[in-house]
Amino acid sequence: MAIVMAVFSACRWRSAAGAYILLAMVTLSTCGVVINVNWYTTVFSTGVDSPVLLNWDAATDWDRALYNLGLSTDPGLFNSRHLAGIAAGLMAVFGVDITVPIMFNVLCYGLTLVAMGSIAYAMTSDRRIALGTLVAGSTMCYLFTQSTWLIKDVPVTLCIAVIACMLVRWRMDGCSRWWEWMLLAVSMVLLLFLRANFMYMVALGAGLMALRRDVRRLDWKFIVVIVAAILMRMVYDHYFNSVSAEALITVDGTTTLNHHKTASRAWDKMHPGGYEDFSVGRRLLFLPASVAVQFLIPFPWNFGRDMIFAPTMVVAHFGYCWYYAGALILYWIFAAGRRSPRTMQLSAVWGVAMTVLTAWMSAGRVSRYCLPYLPLLLPCAAFVAVKMWRRRSLWVWLGVFTAILVPTLLVCHHLQMTAS
Repeated sequence: MAIVMAVFSACRWRSAAGAYILLAMVTLSTCGVVINVNWYTTVFSTGVDSPVLLNWDAATDWDRALYNLGLSTDPGLFNSRHLAGIAAGLMAVFGVDITVPIMFNVLCYGLTLVAMGSIAYAMTSDRRIALGTLVAGSTMCYLFTQSTWLIKDVPVTLCIAVIACMLVRWRMDGCSRWWEWMLLAVSMVLLLFLRANFMYMVALGAGLMALRRDVRRLDWKFIVVIVAAILMRMVYDHYFNSVSAEALITVDGTTTLNHHKTASRAWDKMHPGGYEDFSVGRRLLFLPASVAVQFLIPFPWNFGRDMIFAPTMVVAHFGYCWYYAGALILYWIFAAGRRSPRTMQLSAVWGVAMTVLTAWMSAGRVSRYCLPYLPLLLPCAAFVAVKMWRRRSLWVWLGVFTAILVPTLLVCHHLQMTAS
């Protein structure tokens, strides 16, 4: 909390309200860690150095971390479990305790919320929109949940938020400082080892931020970032056994996402023969539905389904703020985008493009991969909430959105329960 508040106090948009929100969210996240660690240890009659982790990703990272510390002879399934390397480094200092690497996620969560607000402030120079983005980020229950157990989504989101913040600042100010380059470099290296496929996302974002109506104003700094991101990914692939994005998030039942089959059986039945074998035309035909499924899950029912992984997974299903943030973003795209700062428009294109690409590759089944796009899109939602809340058209749209959302969720519930 001290680190989070130290960073927040250096922000030009800081306020007492923002400080209280950060205090509340970091405290709640820490309470979630306490609940989950109790589940991993006391409930299963083990200790903090031998937790029972029933999620495949968490268990694999923990086992690999123990191997890196010389406490296990089993290297695990993959050599490139880099979150395990971070966990091992932290536990080498603070002791072998499952709480240690999870608290790293809590730290990343608080810093991510600060970075989100900083992106909005850099785009708009409006403290209210920055605070609104902070509030919006705090209400994303899925992001909060991921900060309370051993998973890499929150550190990845922080990396994207910091990179986006630096690129936005450079575009707005036209100048860079040494500490901005340092933060960018650290974030890119960390992102490379946590989720190497996202280096192409960084290159895309830098390319968008470099766009100017006058080609003569092209900034060399963005070109450096593009080249660096691509080269880093190439070097990584040369030295590590990197799994391609297509292989990693394919929906075939024999691949790494097999554990999702029960939860999405109704959707899978609509992909006869396997989604990964679909032609480009068929994927395009399914794309709108894939984006919708990706947006709607985790569904607001089956609250106890994933509790075996972590009790706080219950919170992830309360996605109503997620839904209405999406409604505000849609309103921004169709009714407010043209009146927004150019940098916000480019950030939205960046976030929407990656959201659609993720749905294209995964049939919309891996919604947690969209969490890193929140820093790119939530400023748009905050812009609408702060600037346009008096508009009658906004409230009409929210009513229409609710009228569409309710029957859609009812249909999805029926399909899922029938298939299960």
